[in-house]
Amino acid sequence: MAEGLLAELVVAYGVGALVVLLLLRLRVPTVVGFLAAGVILGPHGLRLVRDVASVQGLADIGVVILLFTIGVEMSLGRLLRMGSSLLVACGLQMALTAAGVALPVALGGASTARAVVFGLLVAVSSTTLVLRVLGERGEADAPQGRVAASVSILQDLAVVPIMVLLPVLGGAETSAAHTLLSVGKALGVIAATAVLARYVVPRLFEAVVNTRNRELFALAVIFLCLGTAWGASAAGLSLSLGAFLGGLVVSESPYSQQVMGEMRPLRDGLSGLFFIGVGMLLDLGQALEAPLAVAATLSAVVVGKAVLAAAAIAVAGYGVRTAILAGAALAQVGEFSFVLAREAVGLGLLDAAGEQRFLAVAVLSMALNPLVYRLAVPVAERASGRLGRWLPTRAAADAPEGPAKRGHVIVVGFGLTGRHVARALADHGIDFVALEMNPETVRAERARGVPILYGDAGHAQVLENAGASHARLMVVAISDFPGTQRVVATSKTAWPGLPLIVRARYMREVPVFQALGADDVVPDELETSVEIFARVLKRYELPSDAIERTVQAVRSETFAQMRSTAVRAGLTATRVTAVAPVDLETHVVGPGAPADGKTLAELQLRLRHGITVVNVKRAGHDVPEPGPATRLEAADVVVVLGAPDRLAAAAGIFRAAAPVPGDDWGDRPPGAPA
Repeated sequence: MAEGLLAELVVAYGVGALVVLLLLRLRVPTVVGFLAAGVILGPHGLRLVRDVASVQGLADIGVVILLFTIGVEMSLGRLLRMGSSLLVACGLQMALTAAGVALPVALGGASTARAVVFGLLVAVSSTTLVLRVLGERGEADAPQGRVAASVSILQDLAVVPIMVLLPVLGGAETSAAHTLLSVGKALGVIAATAVLARYVVPRLFEAVVNTRNRELFALAVIFLCLGTAWGASAAGLSLSLGAFLGGLVVSESPYSQQVMGEMRPLRDGLSGLFFIGVGMLLDLGQALEAPLAVAATLSAVVVGKAVLAAAAIAVAGYGVRTAILAGAALAQVGEFSFVLAREAVGLGLLDAAGEQRFLAVAVLSMALNPLVYRLAVPVAERASGRLGRWLPTRAAADAPEGPAKRGHVIVVGFGLTGRHVARALADHGIDFVALEMNPETVRAERARGVPILYGDAGHAQVLENAGASHARLMVVAISDFPGTQRVVATSKTAWPGLPLIVRARYMREVPVFQALGADDVVPDELETSVEIFARVLKRYELPSDAIERTVQAVRSETFAQMRSTAVRAGLTATRVTAVAPVDLETHVVGPGAPADGKTLAELQLRLRHGITVVNVKRAGHDVPEPGPATRLEAADVVVVLGAPDRLAAAAGIFRAAAPVPGDDWGDRPPGAPA
């Protein structure tokens, strides 16, 4: 028996690996590859696996582990941090999708319970696929990526009450007492889970970790995963529900990352087997007996779900472009829908024909999702531009009271990079306005007094509301490559004289932003590598000046490579050198310094030294809109921006002249260099 099952598993994993490898070359998602392998292996394909029941029994354990790890990754804290806008978006999307599917199914003659089940199956999207599609495009951290991923995670959480609802829909007893009993059992399991999370699990992990025995730790994790699943099953609930709750128990533990490290290989292997098992159930011949009906159903599911999801996200307060792209990312049927479908079949809520139709539509929707997203990008651009002319922007509604800012910095994106830029500006007394597409971030930061507006910086009107006509500088700190292109193009078209510093994730993005007119481009890829080897050299206690010389040499070599690339692309050399990272420095103009008594036009700091004056303070007050005619005076506080090596080379411009013997230097302005 064991040898027979082992042989079946060898065949299943071998064919699965081969099919996934081939389909990945065609950029088809891994999940679709496993499903396709199951179709080939199963009784409706080449029948390479004969003991389907045993393989699927083992695959069921994979579902338990999958849901356990989803619970660990989700965490109660993360759920609580998700704002009301995301809850509204997810709840509205699932309600609209379920109703939009259930109504025509019911009108077609199906029972109410079956129609509701079909609606719920379609309402859930694939978190794995959402993250993969957006990650491959470098948009996982973009507004549409964060919204789509958050909504899909909340959908995963919604699977829990749906699992509780299915027995009620499929049971013979549908009385209020039976329903209350089912809900009571679920609440009891959840209460027991909370007790475990608060009092038992922390002590268990503390004792296990103190032994410093990795095998014991792994054993304790597996025990907790399977134990909570079994406990929920004993209480009349599903194994999957219990496993998910067990994951939530672990999620708040300080050892949750180690738990994921132990469980991830097991999860990946067995969840792949689960999808192979689902593929074995798919009878393509039966499902495609009516190809036009399948095609019509597939089109209705993909297009309808994309439209309804986009509408729900827009209603929740997100921009048109974000809503359309996030809706397209969610326009497929998720992996947990297969889990729900298995439950529904066992409860008699799905017959064989309905299951085959669902499986065919689900698999095809997942396979087509990358293409659907690519097609949605130009639609989102056009719709955003047209609607932006007619609809009031949130940025206008959120505009701060009081006089408009002048000579400030616009910070586009308020993620980690944007926050750091804003903090540096605030520390140097430089005014700024931030633009962000996440409404929860905007509300939270405005409550803290941060000058932040909600709006898509790809629209000229939004930038105008942020004061682009009077801004000194703009920093684009988002990680969305297409979105950054739109922002750069829009700002340079409307305000060609506005200096623009752009964050790029990869070196290959630099020439694109340069061609659009960005003045300075800072690639994460370069600065990460520089920071890593600088820290490595510090560990070897090398002198700071030697480390700095090495850093400059690496940057110079990179600049030379970029210059060569730019020349081939027809770009100017000045834009290539703008790849250097930028810093802010504050100088006090000393008496007799080269800058003392000179105008900014006479100094030509940007042309001669590659640095820019962003702010000038005189007698504790800002000089209004410092420009070419602004004349610097001794004791002026000047804030300059530029590459670190340029700043160091230009520091002498602000340094006081050498003292004449007998001069009294006790009257030197505070902070002036000696």
